[in-house]
Amino acid sequence: MTVAHQDSSHLKRFQARPVWVFATSSTLGRSPSSTRLSEPDNSPGATALLHLSASTTEPALTSPSGRPCARDAARFLSQASFGVTSVDQIEALRGEGFEHWLWSQFSASTLHHTSCLSAQRLRRSPAKVTVEMSFEVIWQHWLQGTDQLRSRVAFALAQITVVPSVAPALGPYALSSCMDLINRNAFGNYRTLLQDMAHHPAMGHYISSLASTKQDPAGALLQLFCIGPVALDLHGSMRFDHAGAPVTAVSQAELKAWSTALSDWSQAMQNPAASARFHAAELALDEVLERSFNHPNVGPCLARQLISKLVTGNPSAAYIGRIARVFNDNGSGVRGDLQALVRAVLLDRDARAPSTDQSAKGGMPRDPAIRFATFLRALGAHSIETSSPMADHSNPAELRHHTALAAPSVFNFFSTPQRPADAVAATDVLPTTNPLDHEAAVVGSLRYFSSLIKNEGYRWGSCRLSLNLKPLVSLAAMPAMLVDRLDALLFACQMAANTRQRLVQMLGTMPQKSEWNLKKRVQAALMVIALSPDFVVQK
Repeated sequence: MTVAHQDSSHLKRFQARPVWVFATSSTLGRSPSSTRLSEPDNSPGATALLHLSASTTEPALTSPSGRPCARDAARFLSQASFGVTSVDQIEALRGEGFEHWLWSQFSASTLHHTSCLSAQRLRRSPAKVTVEMSFEVIWQHWLQGTDQLRSRVAFALAQITVVPSVAPALGPYALSSCMDLINRNAFGNYRTLLQDMAHHPAMGHYISSLASTKQDPAGALLQLFCIGPVALDLHGSMRFDHAGAPVTAVSQAELKAWSTALSDWSQAMQNPAASARFHAAELALDEVLERSFNHPNVGPCLARQLISKLVTGNPSAAYIGRIARVFNDNGSGVRGDLQALVRAVLLDRDARAPSTDQSAKGGMPRDPAIRFATFLRALGAHSIETSSPMADHSNPAELRHHTALAAPSVFNFFSTPQRPADAVAATDVLPTTNPLDHEAAVVGSLRYFSSLIKNEGYRWGSCRLSLNLKPLVSLAAMPAMLVDRLDALLFACQMAANTRQRLVQMLGTMPQKSEWNLKKRVQAALMVIALSPDFVVQK
């Protein structure tokens, strides 16, 4: 956490902040040398890792009597990572314990995306980078990175503080440096994240795009990123006035003042050499960020967002309230501590031992990108080069399309669920919808998984991404053991009894005379699993 951001002096915060603001839209998409970034050297000889240490003391390993069962360990990894790679990983977590695993993840180094982009650029002839390469680095980080918790949380935050890649002229270095910003702040303070994001050239470019179309930057950004349109109580329930109408979160007068401050700041950025106007605009922007960060809506809004992206899309009001309290005060008087917030989300009783009632309503459809990444990690996906074309966005039905920083607008891929007025007294859970569960998406997923499994990967040459089915083929002669392994890798040990029974019966009817037959067994099982509700829904 940056102490300067907790100080009441706006000028002190400004002076202590990394300088992103001098990059204009004309520098976006160019080489790093043309944009002043507070990042490590991007030369090919520079390390591609950022070493970000945790601020907490190392906890003890769990005692043998306190070890979680395999199912709970697998569930935890499905919430806190992009999926398990082996049963050994589940057993290692059981021996380590959740607290120590979280500590080690908070302490882990993270990949520096712009350094990787520069390294790829110099390997090409002629040297160049593309937007697709930025997305490819993201996917390689998800699949191969050891800092899985940071990657998963950063993916969630990238869907909250959204920078759409569809904005005109948004280039690869702008996207990769934005991903570095989110990774760096994933366990920091939300106030710092908002501040750094507001000053990132990619966000500045997008704000300018909004302003040019006469849209309201304050309404589109501040309300979406931290407040929302309607006033909420601590548990995320909408507040109503005496006439039964929802109370607006921000008055029109204040929203207009915020919009003016953002517009003045945007204009001042065109000529930062005019120091008086520049500093006045900076102070005004800082005031807007300070007031929005301290709005009472931010705790329940961010709590619900993180819970719905890590644990369950239908969190109870009590769950939201507990996490919102941690946002408001991490136990040491600090507001907005994301490390404390993530820990609370994952270790809450609704996440670890949901009640029977909440378990029936809980869980969530996996984001398409997480579904795809989980599949690839479980099947040992690997490539010779880091430029495997996982970021091909040509077919929106393909699961890898919904990746970080690829959203079509600040509304991300999904609309924010709104709670109807008559639901307040009827239930204590928030309704949620997933617009990706439709016929075209299901058919597209079937076609994509069919090709991936049949070909044991996709593409060709040094850019081919290959699956390693050998560990599963070695179990295929014993259907029950194969299904047990798939249950652990892909279902977090929660495969439904009828799914298991049907898979075992299906595999038992298939030939097993040769290794080719055994591979066909594995491929058939994977095809059924790919669209199984047990796999699609994270519980």
